[in-house]
Amino acid sequence: MHLALTWLREEDGPIADIAYRLGYRSEAAFNRAFRRVIGASPGAARKNGVMGNAQDGRRPHARAAPTAPDVIAERRDAGAHWIQ
Repeated sequence: MHLALTWLREEDGPIADIAYRLGYRSEAAFNRAFRRVIGASPGAARKNGVMGNAQDGRRPHARAAPTAPDVIAERRDAGAHWIQ
């Protein structure tokens, strides 16, 4: 999600483009994953300049960052309804 935050800060293009470049099959799946990890929607993060950390320096969520296998499974599960 750090790459997503960087692209949201540096680019003005559609969020759907960022989602697809990151490998998500839909913007909705990306939005759900982003909100789970960052604690805000991609649009709100772009608009408000969310950097992935709360103002006091803590992460908005107390869970560990997902590992590569978790991200792959999340993407697979998020797009499963399109495959069926």
